[in-house]
Amino acid sequence: MVFRFTDTLRVFDHVQVLTMGGPGAATEFLSLYLYKIAFKFSNLNYASALALYIVVVISVVFALFSRYLTEETA
Repeated sequence: MVFRFTDTLRVFDHVQVLTMGGPGAATEFLSLYLYKIAFKFSNLNYASALALYIVVVISVVFALFSRYLTEETA
């Protein structure tokens, strides 16, 4: 389950090449959203703050998930 979740965070290249996040924002993932904010709209401050927030949230989720799995097996 952890590997599948991390795979969803690494889908930038497929979406960028095939649909570029469209139509509208139907296939826009976090990685593509960060790319658009940083390089299309030239807002590096907001993109870096958002990326840092995403890293913190994902780290907390993975820590809780690993703690839950270790309690489950112990």
